[in-house]
Amino acid sequence: MNTIRVTTANQNSQVCTESDLNLDLVEILLGHASEQPSSATYVVELAALFALTSACEEKCLVIVLPESSSKDIPLESRSLSAEVRATPEGDSVACLALADGTVAVSERAVFATSPLEFSRLVTLWLLKDTRRLCEFLYTPETDEDLWAATQVAQSHENWTDNGGTSLDHAIALFDNFVMHSAPAERIAS
Repeated sequence: MNTIRVTTANQNSQVCTESDLNLDLVEILLGHASEQPSSATYVVELAALFALTSACEEKCLVIVLPESSSKDIPLESRSLSAEVRATPEGDSVACLALADGTVAVSERAVFATSPLEFSRLVTLWLLKDTRRLCEFLYTPETDEDLWAATQVAQSHENWTDNGGTSLDHAIALFDNFVMHSAPAERIAS
């Protein structure tokens, strides 16, 4: 079982694991995801995700892939790489590749978690056979790479940051939703 250390606004520190998850919130996210036409990500405050009594500014990227199993996605990989992907509509979008490039998450979702502020990107994977909490080191270099990919996507150029290979095999998550802390049932895009 993976653990992360969460620091609240009053500077108290708490270790959280998958067993500490707010299961009501997890069920809301799974329900919302099942109504979406494609897989999506959710940005959720850590305080809400773990039902902490103290406020916490840090957010988690919840990746809901109910059709994928832990055998399909190497969750132990902690590498991050920036790349530009094409949406089904043909638009260019900057993405951050996770899990050895098997999942590409839009830069909007990543930036909404403010990972540079905390030097890490916290993710919760909700898969067919597991719930896995992961922590990725997020450096200024990672942020610069993702920012550069964003600039390239906006200019409609083709660009990769992983030796020229593309993420055509990756599960692309272009839809993201930000979970507001109150009320818990409201999810806005």
